[in-house]
Amino acid sequence: MAEEKPGRRVDQDHLPRAVGRRPRIFFTNEARDGRDQAGNHPGILRELSRHIRRPLRLAVGGSAALILPGYLSRPTEDIDVVDEVPAEIRSQHALLDQLKDRYGLEIAHFQQHYLPMRWQDRLHYLDTFGELTVYLVDVYDVFLSKLFSIREKDIDDLRALTRHLDKDTLIRRLHDTTGSMLVAESLRPRAEQNWYILYGEALPT
Repeated sequence: MAEEKPGRRVDQDHLPRAVGRRPRIFFTNEARDGRDQAGNHPGILRELSRHIRRPLRLAVGGSAALILPGYLSRPTEDIDVVDEVPAEIRSQHALLDQLKDRYGLEIAHFQQHYLPMRWQDRLHYLDTFGELTVYLVDVYDVFLSKLFSIREKDIDDLRALTRHLDKDTLIRRLHDTTGSMLVAESLRPRAEQNWYILYGEALPT
């Protein structure tokens, strides 16, 4: 039976310094037109941190939260930050354009209501780059958020993730943290369809 990968879980507003061994981190994007797309190191985060003058914290979700620790191996065009990109970052338009051109990656954002309840309590510390501290949304939370999606690339991610995750843990998390999604008429059918595609059975109730 698979176990949840260990990680440092932190409170929503806590901002520790880097400690311990760094996890293996990589983006798998191939260089376009000779540009480095972060290869085997989070170069875009390091470069971004050079332009930050006060402590900032990013919670990264979406596919980047799966690619960085190695659950997925596929290209991505975005680093998706939960809720909003801090003003100190999003106001640096020229820098963001340069980073997008150099790495083929855009710093984007999505709203936290797409995530399971209490996702903040399950964040995993990634690393600290100068004044920038980065956390990753838990892999089970990312899986469940994608379970309610109709996008084909999210279905592909779900299929790739099933071999890494414990099904019993998924079912428990589904019941405990996605209640508001399950009662939404527009969302539940998506989860039912995707669960059937993945496991060949009805969505657990």
